[in-house]
Amino acid sequence: MVPFWKKKERPLPQGSEQQGAAQGKKKEKKEKGAKGEAQAKALLQKAGCTILAANYRCRQAEIDLIAKDGEEVVFVEVKYRSSAALGSGAEAVDWRKQQKIRQGALSFLQQEGLMDSFVRFDVIEVYPDHIQWIKHAFWEQ
Repeated sequence: MVPFWKKKERPLPQGSEQQGAAQGKKKEKKEKGAKGEAQAKALLQKAGCTILAANYRCRQAEIDLIAKDGEEVVFVEVKYRSSAALGSGAEAVDWRKQQKIRQGALSFLQQEGLMDSFVRFDVIEVYPDHIQWIKHAFWEQ
């Protein structure tokens, strides 16, 4: 038996290049998402909203942006899309995602003592050439 320090180096498995490419795409997607969230935040601020939290995390969910718009606490899901060809960002916020956002919203409202506040759920779609803000994208249930 040859000791491990004397063994020859073996070439990496062939799948490792693919794994590296997948990690690169994941990183790129994350960067685009962060850029989209920054654009959405700027849009909200320009409209006179006060940002209460960004990337709020709790056990139930993650909420991209939470803002105060007049009397309403607004929970915002930001969706970056490189094109509308595969569907809109709002379409990607399905029932399951909505339920998670609602649960996260409840957690935030309880934590911050805002249970008596009016609440709104919005989606901001960020495309390479424009941004679309959909107010009241779904309802509290």
